[in-house]
Amino acid sequence: MTFSKEAKIGILTAAALIIFFIGFYFLKGTSLFYDFEEYTCYYDNVQGLQNSSLVQIKGFSVGKVASISLAPNGKVKVVLAINPSVQIPTHSVAKLVSADLLGTKAISLQITDETSYIEPGSEIASIVEGGLMENVSSQFNPIANEIAKVMLKLNILLENLNSTLNNNTKNDIQKSISSLKSSLEHIESIAGSVDKESSKISAIITNTNNFTKTLSDQNNQLAGTLKNFNIISEKLAASPIDQTIQDLQKSLDEMHLMLNKVNKGEGAIGKAFNDKEVYDNMNKSVVSLQTLLEDVKARPSRYFNISIIGRKPSK
Repeated sequence: MTFSKEAKIGILTAAALIIFFIGFYFLKGTSLFYDFEEYTCYYDNVQGLQNSSLVQIKGFSVGKVASISLAPNGKVKVVLAINPSVQIPTHSVAKLVSADLLGTKAISLQITDETSYIEPGSEIASIVEGGLMENVSSQFNPIANEIAKVMLKLNILLENLNSTLNNNTKNDIQKSISSLKSSLEHIESIAGSVDKESSKISAIITNTNNFTKTLSDQNNQLAGTLKNFNIISEKLAASPIDQTIQDLQKSLDEMHLMLNKVNKGEGAIGKAFNDKEVYDNMNKSVVSLQTLLEDVKARPSRYFNISIIGRKPSK
């Protein structure tokens, strides 16, 4: 059996359309090969919910919105087409939520842990999630109240500050600012002077580094010297310094006693220093000795008989 070219094109087009619709509904989480179980819920406001909007459980698509209509009681009736393999526990809630930031609406089934299930065709309790502006408003209102309290306290603080800052206080603040400016200028001049003396400071630092290097090089000798000092200090600590000091004190006491006796004229030395007659005799003896020495120096032949060989001594 042969097909014309047009028939082949028509068959391929129909197959492509069928595959497209099957894939489209598959991606939406629905199937064309089995019936859905319908459940009913009512809302005061569906906020833009559309037919074929997704019905999800914990983010997983389990059905779609089959129809939306106004009920006689004034509410909006929404019929949900749910996959028959999904059982909805008792007391579950159909929550109208925003599926994305653009405000696309969807139904999120908030299921419970009940072991009994809602019969298909029955009504599911419904709630509405707050819109974006409502959520923002609910979160911003407490912050706004806190900001208002802070602004009120800030206003009171500024009023108190304004009342405190009288003319005298303002003048004092201006003087303080002027003094601070002068101090900064002085610091700047000091910094300039330090900058001018940077070469000298660098030389001082270099000398300090050299000195520390020398100390490091002489570390062994310094260690030996400190060791010797340590030995000397240990010997001094072991020596009988207390006994030496006591002996020295005893000698000083005896010398002091002897000097007191000399001052009082006791003993030969004391009499020599304090007796005027002894002093005069000693003075006369010194004068006579000095005269004798001068005469010996002037006429030595009178006192020394020196003979020279081949010559008679003089009288």
